Amino acid sequence: MTVCRQLLVRHRGLDPTAWTALHALARLARGGRPAALARAALWEFAWEGGPELDRRLADWVAAANWFANPNRDRATWRRSASDPTDLEAGAALACGGVGSAMPGAYLLTTCRGAPGAPEHQAAATQALGHAVRVRRGQVWWLAAAEGDASALLAAAGGAGGGGLLANPHSETARLITAALPVPLLGDAAETRGPSSEPGGAR
Repeated sequence: MTVCRQLLVRHRGLDPTAWTALHALARLARGGRPAALARAALWEFAWEGGPELDRRLADWVAAANWFANPNRDRATWRRSASDPTDLEAGAALACGGVGSAMPGAYLLTTCRGAPGAPEHQAAATQALGHAVRVRRGQVWWLAAAEGDASALLAAAGGAGGGGLLANPHSETARLITAALPVPLLGDAAETRGPSSEPGGAR
């Protein structure tokens, strides 16, 4: 059995990168008004076997300090699409505040052809004494006060939007309009350009 655990890492307070991107998106947006934007590093750990590694993996990740800065970041572990991402609570608002209760959509970005993290994978495998596959990407979450959040993200994630949230020359962008799946990183994330799917576990 393949077990996958997903780790989302975001700023505890206002993320200046997300706040700046939100204002840029507001100026560039056509047919919509973005209201909140969040950004998180995405890590996925997968192994063959059972969930016995869960606690050891979480303890190692916290101690390694490679994935999250405990003084700056909030880390959220997920096992399935039904688990919360906590991104909404950390979303940057145009006014400079943090947190949104609005519905939104997700954009996954990965380096084209290279979602793996070989150094982290080797370290995890050695520390846990078990083969662990490690992959990484970045997730954006957007809510819109007017218009369709998914349409705004699709434009910002591709060449048509100038590559505001993803570099169209070196990254893939994948639009997810419902729950964030677990696992999320894999062969499906390697397609070129923005794509849309309804989300859900797979």
